[in-house]
Amino acid sequence: MEGEAECPKCNDVCDGCMGPLPTECTGCALGRVGYPACSCPDGTWDDGPTKDCQLCHDNCATCTGGK
Repeated sequence: MEGEAECPKCNDVCDGCMGPLPTECTGCALGRVGYPACSCPDGTWDDGPTKDCQLCHDNCATCTGGK
């Protein structure tokens, strides 16, 4: 309908939002923690393009990317 506002597309790290920014999440996507930041948990890293949390190398408690 004309005159109706469109809902914003949520950021991929969100499971519900009030706007498009990751800081506007109302919940975190599966595998994300630390609402409202919705980051990857310890032992995983954010691969960026797909927004998926990937496992760190077995010898690492935390990492910033790659295996």
